[in-house]
Amino acid sequence: MVLFVLAQALVAAVAAMMYWQLHIHSVAAIILVCIFVAALLGYFFARYAYAPLLERNRELAHFIQETLHELNIPLATIRANSAMLSRNADEKAKKRIGRIEAATTQLHRLYESLALFIKGQVQQERARFDAAKVLEERIAAFRELFGAKKWDVSLAPCTIEVSRSGFVRAIDNLLANACKYSPQNGHVRVRLEDGILCIANEGEAIDESTLLKIFDRYYQQDPSQPGFGLGLAIVKRFCDEEGITIAITSNEDVQVRLDLKKVQR
Repeated sequence: MVLFVLAQALVAAVAAMMYWQLHIHSVAAIILVCIFVAALLGYFFARYAYAPLLERNRELAHFIQETLHELNIPLATIRANSAMLSRNADEKAKKRIGRIEAATTQLHRLYESLALFIKGQVQQERARFDAAKVLEERIAAFRELFGAKKWDVSLAPCTIEVSRSGFVRAIDNLLANACKYSPQNGHVRVRLEDGILCIANEGEAIDESTLLKIFDRYYQQDPSQPGFGLGLAIVKRFCDEEGITIAITSNEDVQVRLDLKKVQR
């Protein structure tokens, strides 16, 4: 819009100079006036066009802040009551309560990440740690959440240097998908060897056309499953930011392969 007005102003100024034989300084003055008017019109046009969007963004920010504040209360209630129930519970009940506590811990971690993001204090600093130890912690949490799954785990030490929170988020999404798409008593296989991490499940095979769009944001292989189709998009973004190669194959099982050699230390 502004560029169009500027172009018209230049054409009009040149035409005026040729027709009335105006001095170059007069033409320059006309051009400056046209530029000022075009900029002024562009400013008011932009304010008018973007006002609803800015208002909507403010409303969304307030809604997220208020919702996040309210989430803290049920989270604290769940944790306190889980601790009370586990005191006099038998072993079977303790396992179930343990799954609730594991899910609550994961939810609280997401709560803290979102709170830091809203406050503008998100820290994605790189850290050096053993990927095998982080995988052990996250697998233990998912064992509690998906008790019926059979786990086949082999983890060799592998020191990497990446964003720790980003790595945990990526692993959680991959493990959640492996559990979600494997049969009720199916195996979830996790291997870390020579800087290569493989997470596989015995789910249904994925055809080639699906593999081409599986990392797309909001894409869901099975719309009946809970979620928004963001998991693999989050994993892909993390891998791209850290220079980690990711590949998915589907033969006898569905396998996600992360090449950690570029971030291995």
